Amino acid sequence: MANKRGYKRVTTVRKGIQLSESIAKWYEEKADEIGVSQSGLMVMALVQFKDNQDTIQATKELPKWLSKAQELQSTERENRIKDLKV
Repeated sequence: MANKRGYKRVTTVRKGIQLSESIAKWYEEKADEIGVSQSGLMVMALVQFKDNQDTIQATKELPKWLSKAQELQSTERENRIKDLKV
């Protein structure tokens, strides 16, 4: 279901993590710099990571997709040749 602005409502889950002091300090500074909460910045980073992983997974499938496309193209050529002979 969407709210007044058209955004979908999302059920959220709280997760606790431990960070090194240097990463925690960097997150605090970066969140302040771009004007978001640290939680917001963490979500942005995790969404980006997920998108990257999805892209990597999709590229692993690319050879199979290309092979299937070549098979379809070959079948299409064969059918055209048959149609010309008829």
